This record gives sequence, structure tokens and C-alpha cells, in this order.
Amino acid sequence: TAHAAGKRSPSMAASDAAADTSMDLAYDAGFAEYYDEHFGNEQEDIRTSVKDWLSAQEVPNKSIVDVGCGSGHLLEAIVEDERFSGWSVAGFDLSKHMAAVAASKLGDRATVWVDSATTWTAKGGDGTVGVVSSTFNAFNHIPGETNIADGFKRAAAALAPGGVLILDVLSRLGFDRLIVNTSEEAEDGTGGLYISSGARVDANTVALRELVYMPSGDDGLFKRIDSHVCMYFYDIQRLKDMIEAAGLTDVQVHAGYETLGDGCDDVAAALAVAKSEKALEIVFTARKAA
Repeated sequence: TAHAAGKRSPSMAASDAAADTSMDLAYDAGFAEYYDEHFGNEQEDIRTSVKDWLSAQEVPNKSIVDVGCGSGHLLEAIVEDERFSGWSVAGFDLSKHMAAVAASKLGDRATVWVDSATTWTAKGGDGTVGVVSSTFNAFNHIPGETNIADGFKRAAAALAPGGVLILDVLSRLGFDRLIVNTSEEAEDGTGGLYISSGARVDANTVALRELVYMPSGDDGLFKRIDSHVCMYFYDIQRLKDMIEAAGLTDVQVHAGYETLGDGCDDVAAALAVAKSEKALEIVFTARKAA
């Protein structure tokens, strides 16, 4: 959400929208760098599944925009995969610090800018994008169904006729796991400590706090990296209805990325599989009518 956070890269579009202040506080420059270095491996299976699925799709043009791209893990995986040679690759994040990390490591291989999922416009204008993606629960950061619906409408508007959407959200199991308090030593041998704690605000809102204590040098002192965000759970049937209301068709619901090739349009059936398989996320795929 590579290590020149806070500095403007050539691939950061000059017309960046101003990032929401609360998101800048949630993901400051230090946390954005830590996220990029330490959480990338958690997303490897997701990136592989997305690429495999996309490579099998017929799309109207070779272009992708990643909504809530974080520090650019999916974008980097796309530009390094020969199956996507010649694609126009772009993404944006509400956090200017996350976007700066993504832009720094991607350089001129992708376009990265700062924007909101509810108001963005593709650089080529509406109706020009072949694929819109949003992974690693980015939409669970969006508060309120009105804003979620606006996010789906913007994705649908950006897509070219025949374009596809792939998006994940937390399952109820994945959401409930946010309230588990965890701490672990950094695995990179630095002697740092990562602490995660979630407090339930209500049935569908969790205040998530992540603290990292890392040695700051040879003086025995530690620096603290702090992230504090809210995550929101949404009814899966309601989300499917909103995707269809946005104008997308063939909306498929998948019980995690492991079942990406076996989706269905029956939410109850998909949720039953998700429960039995203990899936932490639900994946939606959809298409804009040609």
C-alpha cells in the first residue's frame, strides 16, 4: 500500500487527486514501506490466481486498472508476466504514501496515481478499460453502501464494452478474524515486533490497529510504525445486487480464489462452499455487455 515512499516518481500522474487525510494518517510513509516489504508474500497466491484467470478471458483491449492498488504488488506481477506483454497497466490508491511506493518501484512500466474508488475516472476516459481489478479486500475499506455502490458504478463506467471486473471482499470468517489480537517477531532477522489488534465497533465494523517496532540503528532504540483503519463487512447478496445495478452482467460469486474457475450466480451456494472451505474472501467477477 520500492522504497522511496513520499517521493514523487515519474510514473505518478501530475494530476493526482488529493488523498483523504485520514487515509494518509492510517498508512503513513513508514507503514507503506513496511507493508510493501513484509506483506507481499501473503498476496502471492491471489496474484497468481488473478493472472491465470485474466489470461483466459476475452477482453476488448489490453488494459487494466487496479482500484486500491496499495503498494503495487498486483501491478508489478502483471508487468512482469509475459502473458501480459503490451498491456497498459495502471492503478491508484487513496493513500498517497502507498501510491508513492507503487510508483517508485514500477517506474514507467505502469501509471500510478492518487484517487478514490468512488470518484475516479480512467486516464483515457470512461468506456476505455479492458479490466478493472480490486484485490486484498480494498473495498472493505470503503464506509457505507452508498459509497460501495458508487465504487461499482465507477468501475462499470470505466470498462469498455465486453470488459471484465474482478474484485474480492472479506467473507464473514475473514472479517471476524480481524478482531483476533496477534503479535509476532519480524521474520527478517531485524528483531522487530509486529502487533495487530482489532476492536469490534459494531457487527459490521472493526477498528484495526497495527503497530510495528523496528530497530532504528545501533543505539538500541526502536522506531514505531503505526496504522489505524476501519474495515467494514457487507452482505454478499447486497453486493452482488449492487454490481448488477451498476450495469454489469454475468456476475459470478466465488468462494475464495481457489474456486475462481468454479463460480456461480447463486450467492447462497457460494457462501455454503465458502463456509465449508473456510474461505477468507469472496471473489466477484462480472462483465460489461458488449
